[in-house]
Amino acid sequence: MKRYYVYNFLIGDPVVVDTKEKTLAFYGRNIYGQIYNLDSPDITKITPQRVSGLTKRLNNGNYSYKNSYAIDTYIYYHIMTSQQKDKCNRSAYNPIPNEFITSGNNLKKVLEEMCLWAFYYDKPIKNDDQTKNYYKKYLDKIGA
Repeated sequence: MKRYYVYNFLIGDPVVVDTKEKTLAFYGRNIYGQIYNLDSPDITKITPQRVSGLTKRLNNGNYSYKNSYAIDTYIYYHIMTSQQKDKCNRSAYNPIPNEFITSGNNLKKVLEEMCLWAFYYDKPIKNDDQTKNYYKKYLDKIGA
């Protein structure tokens, strides 16, 4: 199992799931396709209470899109242990395959791939030099 998983969370805004620290880091993308908060993502810690709440909702018999949370999928598939999953009567919804961006154990490489993906998300023209320059300083700054 890899440590980091990156998904397209919201129309070009990626989320990084850290399976060791049990966190979700939400990144935002500007109109130029650049991740503007590489140095300060919105981080959500997945607490045991949140996992317990998901387990209860999965067991109550009426878990659906109507009463599920957007992050349930990431918690179920990447944060919960197999013992916790065994306590559930059903699974959370699967991530849509085209939402997956990348995964790996090296944070810097995962963030680089995420930045390139974000830049190319809705741009038909590729300019690697311009793209690499904008995120290199942030990755070096945060020591990723």
